[in-house]
Amino acid sequence: DGGGDAGADGGADGAIQTTLLTQGHGGGRVRGGPASSPSPSPSSAAAAREWAQLRALAEHPRLPLYATTADDATVKLWALAPHALAAARRLPAAGRSAVFSPDGHHLALGLADGNLVVLHSPTLQTIADRKIDGGGAGGGAPSAAVTALAYSPDGRRLAAGDAARRIAIFAVRGPGGGERTYRQLAVCAGHTGTVTHLGWSADGARLR
Repeated sequence: DGGGDAGADGGADGAIQTTLLTQGHGGGRVRGGPASSPSPSPSSAAAAREWAQLRALAEHPRLPLYATTADDATVKLWALAPHALAAARRLPAAGRSAVFSPDGHHLALGLADGNLVVLHSPTLQTIADRKIDGGGAGGGAPSAAVTALAYSPDGRRLAAGDAARRIAIFAVRGPGGGERTYRQLAVCAGHTGTVTHLGWSADGARLR
């Protein structure tokens, strides 16, 4: 039927309540608004119910969960059964891409302001907040939306592509859980257009 049955409302304090998530022929949309508000006016209530464009969806590799991020600058975790919102938090900017690490402990999010944010997926606490460094004239380039993300199969590398036609490779180091660190190793510039998809070879030696 082209529709779905889960979604969320979010308040200014970061609280989120489930309402509705749909995905039609024109792409997915998430509806967000205040979780509670004392006697809202009709105009403010209508504004709170505006739809936000769904930008990315990522499936957890081990659990019946998936993550979404959208133009409303939130990340939300959804349980596949009973089709309900499991957790949510605000982001510094609108989301553009999302991927879980192979072990499911980390959730990497690319944002519209050029930030790469990595969260500890069980708690949604921030582990790392990075920008792609280099690749432009004089060694730098303006921040651009991070539009594609991919972990290597062993989880030791994270590739991030952006709208400035760059692909950065980050090393993921540490014992696991929320203790890992992310350090940029290299950046490849001069892609023919905005990077929209990334993938690794099975041995993790090549990007494609």
